[in-house]
Amino acid sequence: MISTKHLWSAILDKYFLLIASIIYLLLGLWKMRAYAHNGRFWAEEGADFYVQLENSNFLNGIFFIYKGHLEIVTNVVVYTSTFVALKFAPLVTTYFSFSIQFIPIFLLILYRKELELSKWGTLALLIIATGLPQAAEVWSNSINLHFHFALVTIIIAAVSITGCFHKVPFRVLLAVSGLSGIPPNFIAPVFLILALKLHKREHWVHFLILTTTSMIQLAIILFSHLDTGDRQFTWNPLIYWYAILSQSLISPFLGIHLGDQLSAILKSGLGGNFEILSFAIFCSLPILILSQSLMAYRSSVTTVLSGSAFLLLIFSLLTALGDKTIMISAGFSGRYFYIPNIIWAMCFLILISKSKNVVIYTVASILLLSCFRNTAHYIAGPDWILSFNQAKSINNNTIQIWPSGWLMDLTKN
Repeated sequence: MISTKHLWSAILDKYFLLIASIIYLLLGLWKMRAYAHNGRFWAEEGADFYVQLENSNFLNGIFFIYKGHLEIVTNVVVYTSTFVALKFAPLVTTYFSFSIQFIPIFLLILYRKELELSKWGTLALLIIATGLPQAAEVWSNSINLHFHFALVTIIIAAVSITGCFHKVPFRVLLAVSGLSGIPPNFIAPVFLILALKLHKREHWVHFLILTTTSMIQLAIILFSHLDTGDRQFTWNPLIYWYAILSQSLISPFLGIHLGDQLSAILKSGLGGNFEILSFAIFCSLPILILSQSLMAYRSSVTTVLSGSAFLLLIFSLLTALGDKTIMISAGFSGRYFYIPNIIWAMCFLILISKSKNVVIYTVASILLLSCFRNTAHYIAGPDWILSFNQAKSINNNTIQIWPSGWLMDLTKN
């Protein structure tokens, strides 16, 4: 007779893909609960994309250039929303985007064994992916889908090491990823290294695809006279270091409220304050320990995952919009840190499955509990239907959208 424990274990094994997908769906809907019923336009999604695409033809809509680059998936999502009445358009962008951001999660669940993740580690990662403080900015909106496609690119790189090649799906996903925005193209060097090291034809094909999409994006940037928005650069290494500490360590483990307080302390020491510098060195120890543990583990999968995450983060920080100091925060501009945080959490969970160390289990529990508590977090904004009706009642073509303070001016189209 099969025990209840073994029965549930057998069910979990057989239907894991379905069970894990449903868990992610429920977590996602819980996170979206404040705007699930009406949808929302998020920032540039409504302020820039919708007002430009509403009256565009098909080609201009799909190949709309924004700040000197192509975000073809964003264009498809927003252009699709123009086929319904404006009142219901945010429902299209919200749920279409949420469906697309499920693609990397589906790959993660599907290839968990190739990624060396246990079943429970995979479920824990779904909670972390939902509950990271940085998740709120990239959740169920089209303008940040290129970050989700960066995760697609990294997963394909890691999975391909094991010899798992689904040629057509992987090639299509890489092409779409590279055309979805700039971040996925940052992973091209990883495929070059894999091609040179493993001598697999498909790795060369993957590298060629991302090289082509990179050249397309670069050509568009040059054609746009390098007009890529307000992207400031700084030589101060403390800004990048403190931003990484704030967003990849302090806020995921300690939460948004305490994370913001500690981030403010770090920001106050950008002039080189010795006490704050000492505090930063102390906070960096867990990162150094994780790095040392990954090197000691000597797994090709974790090497590709962690290396890709580092590459993505560095290039993202260097090309980030606006003043770099604003990233020294618990979650502001968290879009640049979201995918690296997921990848490093994945590496951490892989190490846990191979270790019996009580300290590692304790740290993992703190991270999981912090993220579980934070799964409900979202960045607030006005109710769409209320804002829409108020604008229409006074014949105003300017409508408030998310986050608070953003406006959609329909007179621009």
